Amino acid sequence: GRTGYHIGAVAQVSLMDMLALQPEVLYSAQGAKDTDIDYLNVPVLLKYKFAKLFSIEAGPQFGFVVNDDFKDGGEPESFDFSGAVGAGVEISSFFAQVRYNIGFTDVVDGAEAKNATFQVSVGYYIF
Repeated sequence: GRTGYHIGAVAQVSLMDMLALQPEVLYSAQGAKDTDIDYLNVPVLLKYKFAKLFSIEAGPQFGFVVNDDFKDGGEPESFDFSGAVGAGVEISSFFAQVRYNIGFTDVVDGAEAKNATFQVSVGYYIF
């Protein structure tokens, strides 16, 4: 696996008292030990809040390759479809989340290799 980073923007749209839609746009450094593939990921998550601090979230994620360092002449697929599940905590406008993304599409055509990403996020809601 590759240790990388992600950065982006998150919105939270309340649907009901304890339910929200959370669309995001993230630049995510992914890949394997010797191969870097960076994505522009767009997760659209349904978020369930409980105990005033905690939440769980799940939904689809759409990924678009923006950078790669394939040296063997191979090319990654330009689109990655995955699912995301996670949990978070919110204190005022600050938040922290952990998330696991599991890929449903192959990273490279003809190879049984899918993305699997564990993410830890911290942030601040400005709106």
